[in-house]
Amino acid sequence: MVGKKKKRKRIFIKTLILLVLIAGFIMLFKYGFFDIKRIYINGVSIERYEQVLDLCKVSDSTNIFSYNTDEAISRILDIVQIKKIYITKNYPNTLYVSVLERYPYVAFQIEDHYLIYDEDGININTVDSLNDVDGLLVTGFDDNDDLNCGNNIDYSSDATLTTVNYILQWAQKNQLNGYITELYHSESGYYYAYTTSSNVIKFYSLNAFINKEQFIKSFLLNEKRNIMVEVIEDSEPVYKVININ
Repeated sequence: MVGKKKKRKRIFIKTLILLVLIAGFIMLFKYGFFDIKRIYINGVSIERYEQVLDLCKVSDSTNIFSYNTDEAISRILDIVQIKKIYITKNYPNTLYVSVLERYPYVAFQIEDHYLIYDEDGININTVDSLNDVDGLLVTGFDDNDDLNCGNNIDYSSDATLTTVNYILQWAQKNQLNGYITELYHSESGYYYAYTTSSNVIKFYSLNAFINKEQFIKSFLLNEKRNIMVEVIEDSEPVYKVININ
């Protein structure tokens, strides 16, 4: 009999504690303890910070338990300059938003404007004038089905785009991005790489460029004579004045 009373007492105490916890939890909900109060955003540029914050769509009464991170991620990924995003809930009332942006890689001049693409071929911007962070300037291309505002491109779909992409990756790998200011593709099929030292490197094919990579690297780093040089596959470089045609 005594054992049964003790058992009932224990059940009563446990039930009472559970009810108190439930009541406390309800009170915390009612008075906004689990409402999102802080959002920490990192990895995003200043000009897009407010845009990302707005698309999180958090109000003064947004409960962290009911907040749908998948929907928020989907909204933010509609910003073409955003590549990846992660949203983490930190209970009781904080969100951590980590953003990976797309950065300018190459700028194709098409008539009087510039199409800015990232390394994945995503058209992240179209501008009327360039600045120093818009990627390597590429000229000599016409407006076509691929290079149009809003169109993404596949660098491997075309021999010329493949060549441009290879040179960009080569320059990045060798930390030579700042030594080439423009890559021009002429109607006759030649490429002209303009350098910061007012030199020009001329080549006809990607194979010629690959065949002379070490020479080109040395030329970019050391040549200061304001000259033009043509690199030819399996031949010595030719130093001469080159008429771009």
